[in-house]
Amino acid sequence: PLLAERYPTDTMDKDNKKGGGPTDDSGGPSDKRAGAVRRLAEWEREAHEAFEHKPQELCVSVNGYLLGSQLIGSELSELTLNVAAEERISFCEVFSEQGVRLMMMNVDELPPNGPGELRTRVNLSEARTLESALLFSNPFPTLHVTYHDPALALEAANERGLDESGEITAPVTPQQKRIKRLRLSSSIEKLNKPISSLASAFRERFLSSSFWLKPATITAVVVLGLIAAVILLDVRQPAPPLTAADLLQRSNQAEEVIAAMPSVVLHRTLQLEERSSSGDLIARHRIESWQSGERGIVARRLYDDKNGLIAGDWRRNDGVQTLYHHGSRPRLKMRGAGSPDGQPGWGAGSQSDIRGFEDVWQQSVSAKDFVALIGGADRARVEENQDTYAIRYEAGQSSTTGFIGASLIIRRNDLHPVEQTLTVNYGKELREFRFTEVAFERRAASAVEPSMFEPEPELVGSSKHNTLTSKPDTASASLAPLTAVPVVATPELEVEVLGLLHQAGADLGEQVIVTRTRDGQLRVEGLVDTDERKTQLFRALESVRSNPAVRIEINTLAEAVKRQSPEKSSTESIVIERQEVARSITADADLRRYLSAKGVAPDQIDQEVTRFTNRIVNRSVQVMTHAWAIKRFAERFSPEQLSALTPDARAKWLAIVRAHAQSVRRETASLRLELQPIFPSAASTAGGEERIEISSDADLLRAIERLFEVCAANDRMVSSAFAIKSQTANASDLQGAQFWRSLRRAEQIAAAIQTR
Repeated sequence: PLLAERYPTDTMDKDNKKGGGPTDDSGGPSDKRAGAVRRLAEWEREAHEAFEHKPQELCVSVNGYLLGSQLIGSELSELTLNVAAEERISFCEVFSEQGVRLMMMNVDELPPNGPGELRTRVNLSEARTLESALLFSNPFPTLHVTYHDPALALEAANERGLDESGEITAPVTPQQKRIKRLRLSSSIEKLNKPISSLASAFRERFLSSSFWLKPATITAVVVLGLIAAVILLDVRQPAPPLTAADLLQRSNQAEEVIAAMPSVVLHRTLQLEERSSSGDLIARHRIESWQSGERGIVARRLYDDKNGLIAGDWRRNDGVQTLYHHGSRPRLKMRGAGSPDGQPGWGAGSQSDIRGFEDVWQQSVSAKDFVALIGGADRARVEENQDTYAIRYEAGQSSTTGFIGASLIIRRNDLHPVEQTLTVNYGKELREFRFTEVAFERRAASAVEPSMFEPEPELVGSSKHNTLTSKPDTASASLAPLTAVPVVATPELEVEVLGLLHQAGADLGEQVIVTRTRDGQLRVEGLVDTDERKTQLFRALESVRSNPAVRIEINTLAEAVKRQSPEKSSTESIVIERQEVARSITADADLRRYLSAKGVAPDQIDQEVTRFTNRIVNRSVQVMTHAWAIKRFAERFSPEQLSALTPDARAKWLAIVRAHAQSVRRETASLRLELQPIFPSAASTAGGEERIEISSDADLLRAIERLFEVCAANDRMVSSAFAIKSQTANASDLQGAQFWRSLRRAEQIAAAIQTR
């Protein structure tokens, strides 16, 4: 052997060959015995080296192919791998980073003939252990490797030295203390030398009398003194106080700049709460406003707490205002001119048009309307908070009717009004109205329907469609009830609703569907078996139940039957005839042959055939259920709609798609593993891996469609092979290579979708 391969003690015995080393086996018995002894010594030495070897990294391989590695940095190191090898698992090995094999586990038989799991444990030096477990409970075998080294825990504790509170956790010897003191004193001495030299240089240059008597030094001192005096006087001068008039003017200017943009439409949602003097809630309303700078129109609609439209307020920039209210004819008037009967409005300003509790909702949450309400900002005061300004106004004791108090909350960063509170006294009754901004958004003018700025024909009360540029015919206006303007559901809201139903498991064949109405709203209809399931679905949709763009109608079977009219109920008698059919499936011969070879007793084969058939058919149904779910979910959105989704909504959409794809892949793999022992020859002829490319949303939608087609074809062949014999049934479908290639293809497409 080479010198690098020799062991020193091997050359210490007597040997006829120069340089020692093992002898060949061509000699006599003594030579053979000596060679065997030396080989045994080498094996023992290698075993001892492996026993004493301390790895820094664990490398795991199956059938000689490296699958994964794990660095060792703590007391317990674990590594779990899913073994998706195409060939049969024969052995598993664990190596160190230096190539020293620490463990080998042979796999003689696989399930169903072999055990469900295999475990191996190796004891190493210094109480170290290495364990591996091969589990067959999942569709893909799982290999779990655990390495335990107690010494690493002690090393980590010694390296810390001090705990978090500063207490000594490891014993320190006197020699270690002396070394630490010497190092500390040496560091301090090295640090003192440059500090001492700098201090002496500073004293010699800046603290001497010659330095301060130089003309340049005197000039610099005088200039610095003058600069300090100017800064001090400027700081001591108080800043002018922030007045309500100045703040309201700046807020109004910011509002006018945004409203004047011709290509932008402002959409605002306010919540209005009306309370009594004792604080009891009287009513809660919602106000939707649409403002277009290009059209010069502000359309405001008032809704009740049940999303019913109560009144409307259309205002033009020229001051013309048209009011619609249920139970009265449309009114046309000029802004700031009081009521149509000529009576002045409430408030300190002459421009106020509010004359009763029913008119308070017309007050806008804006700086301009607030100034018109209080008649100027002279008597208002400003309170500065961390994020907002609060402007408060009190009418005084002389005011007995109308607004006796008002407040406006403005954000500091953009001076945008977000809340307004009005205290109103009318007819010896005191009420408080609070406007709170719920949503404020800017939309492109091209993305807003023109109907948002036009009153509906039902509101005008005429078959002729009136526009805001024409005067409404108040004489012929009818008292037709107002209808609610529908709120259109966004694609993001649709993804949110579908995601909630997915979390509740309502998208897996249950009679729950989500459709879009003509008005663009989402309609969730469901028919469930029990009241408990109905409650579960309502609880799952709790976050969107109050959204006006979502309508939920879920009933139980008992409720649906009760709603049916007696005329539709059938009184005809129903005759049920039972026919006994010999239960014999198409793949009966192959299945019985497999069960007999497995050792099932003859009197138990019929039961095993039924049990196996039900399991295979149910698993195929599960595959189709998830394939149907992912197909229906993907067909709801086009590639353009997917690209326009917000990042959060798109992430939710992809999460649902990946969850269904993972289920299809898992169930198809389980189906293939269960059928493989029955048709071993056909399964072995399946082709290799197919590459699936998904680089865009269009590719993803096509892959989902292809996955459904492949799963549907597989389900037809499984149903044909495990159905009761008929003239069209054919068991040879599962014996051909096409079926097994199709199963593999379904797994590959699902895996590509899952990793998109």
